[in-house]
Amino acid sequence: MRTAIYGGSFNPPHLGHISAVGTVVSELSPDRILIMPDCIAPHKAMAENSPSPEHRLAMCRLAFGDIPGVEISDLEIRRGGRSYTVDTLEQLTALFPEDIFYLVIGSDMLTSFTTGWYRFEDILIMCTLTVISREKDDLDELEQNAEMLRTRYSADVIILKNHRPFPLSSSEIRQAMLDGDIQGKLSEKVWEYIKENGLYK
Repeated sequence: MRTAIYGGSFNPPHLGHISAVGTVVSELSPDRILIMPDCIAPHKAMAENSPSPEHRLAMCRLAFGDIPGVEISDLEIRRGGRSYTVDTLEQLTALFPEDIFYLVIGSDMLTSFTTGWYRFEDILIMCTLTVISREKDDLDELEQNAEMLRTRYSADVIILKNHRPFPLSSSEIRQAMLDGDIQGKLSEKVWEYIKENGLYK
């Protein structure tokens, strides 16, 4: 089975995330996509007044649940602690030894892959990096970084070239919620959940 893994804090999951999953579906056509909200992000502190991992998991179910082939995984949340990708891949490989794994990352993550990712060489052994552009006109730079990983580390790297960048960040979404302007940023289901549960206040 070809399994794509799309992880992150999803704080909150927004339309940019949904757009990325749509690109994975259309260009990669995996058998399934695991949406993997982290427990504690290893590379950045969680923003003040962020909701619990359980709330972020529930919002992911609302945001992605209607997309065919998507499964929402609580594996990192149940494991607890800092959510290192290498630990997740080792766990998934043990659970699904016949699967071929594709790790979906943004273009900013590719440029810092060898310096910002814990045990990055082990990650490259266990999966194919699948890169989604987050900026306009960055494909040349992405291909240069991908070729470096292929040459130095025998990495498998795929760049999804037909993605229309959706310039949104979760920090911008959180500010937009304070301003009451979420149009074109959040799905209605997620926004209703945030209001009903009094999140991000």
